This record gives sequence, C-alpha cells and structure tokens, in this order.
Amino acid sequence: MKIGIKNIAILYLLSFLLLSSCVDKEQNDGKVDVKFVLKYNNQPLEMLKDYEYPDGKSVMFNKFSFFISNLSFVGANGETTSEGVKMVNFTNVNSTQSGALLGTTVRLEGLKTGEYQSFNICLGVPPAENAKTPADFGTTSDLSFTGEYWPGWKSYIFSKTEGFIDIDGDGTKEQGFALHIGSDEAFKCLNANHSITIGKEAQPLEIEIDLVKLFGDAPYYDIKSNPQIHSLSQKPQVLALSENLAKCFIIRN
Repeated sequence: MKIGIKNIAILYLLSFLLLSSCVDKEQNDGKVDVKFVLKYNNQPLEMLKDYEYPDGKSVMFNKFSFFISNLSFVGANGETTSEGVKMVNFTNVNSTQSGALLGTTVRLEGLKTGEYQSFNICLGVPPAENAKTPADFGTTSDLSFTGEYWPGWKSYIFSKTEGFIDIDGDGTKEQGFALHIGSDEAFKCLNANHSITIGKEAQPLEIEIDLVKLFGDAPYYDIKSNPQIHSLSQKPQVLALSENLAKCFIIRN
C-alpha cells in the first residue's frame, strides 16, 4: 500500500502530538506528601491536655485548624504549583497522643516532576477566593464549609485556635477562648529553602507548627482582655495573631 507525502506529514504530526501529550502527562504527575505536625513548646500538642501559657497560666486546647493555599516549589527550571485551597484540621487528629505524634498529611498531586530548591506556602484564603462565599463553591471544596466563613467580615476564617485557660490561677480553667483570624490583611505567605526531587512516587515534606509562638513574645497576647475574636474593632488583635501564626511554621529537612 502506498502512502502519499501528505499522509506521511499527517502521521508525523499525529505522532508528535501524541508524544508531546505523553511527555506532558509524565512531567505533571509528580506528588508530594506534606505532613503537618502540631506542637506546643516543642512537645506534641494533644487536645484537652494541660499546657502552660507563656505567662504561666494553665491552658488546654480543643481545636486548631487553618487554611493553606498557593503551595508551590521553585527550581532552576521554573515553578510548579498545587491548585486549590485546603483546610488542615488537627481537632480530631490530635485527640490522642499517638495522633499528635503522627500528625496529618495533605497530598499534592499534578505537580511537574523535577528538582526544586525552595518551597512556598500561604496561610489563609487568597483575596480572589476570599471575596466569594461558601455558596460559590461546590461541595467537594473546603471553601464550601459555611462554618468557616465570617459574614460580618465578608471573609473566611483563616485559622481557629480554641480552648480554655485558668485566668485567675485557682486551678479551674474557667475562661473559654476562640482566637479566629481572617480578612485579606491577615493573608500571609511563607518561603523556605528546601531542596526536593518531585517524582511519580510521593515525596515527603514535613512542616512543624509550634503553637506557643501564636501568643508572641513578652508582653504576650492579652488573652484575658480578648479571649474571643468576634468584632471588627478587634482587627489589631487579628493582625497581631496572623503575624505570630506565620512564625509558628518550620519546614523540616
């Protein structure tokens, strides 16, 4: 059977497109398992367990969660980014000592394979998505959770830290606290030099969060005066906590 020059050209074009498609698919099937481990003063944080507030008061936690976004890896040959906004929630994970030691893992997929030298991560919801409401997202999105949205502020709640503290030192944790962070001004992005080879097999990356740093250096966050964040007038406290939260994160090699 004879094949004309035109047909040969078409076959070459089809072969090229098929090869390019295979290469693109192969290059963008990288995976990374980002493991988050929650600590308090360098010790695994277990929910409902007693810890010491920086000023000496007895404190315990029953919830800690936050949104992450814009996770990306940067190398000599460019950048690869994980799409979407994800919630990391330690509330149930850290309900036991074994869970606190294990931490929680977020898998990033669809990454371009290759060598990378730095890692970026943002805490909170980017302004474009933060301008929307849970009704704008499908049920599979973490941004569809109505309990994570602040209608009065027209913002998602970027992080929640909740628990109880013994304010008067009488041995009873009588004061509940709910430190919630939100608003575009509280959106923070972090960068760390971290070499990683991304391939088809998921590569591990561990991020440690030491929650004691949330309360800052002396003078520490005044939890007695502002145990709950629920008003627009508390924007200074929100921004101070967002700055401190960013300092809690440490990427482990």
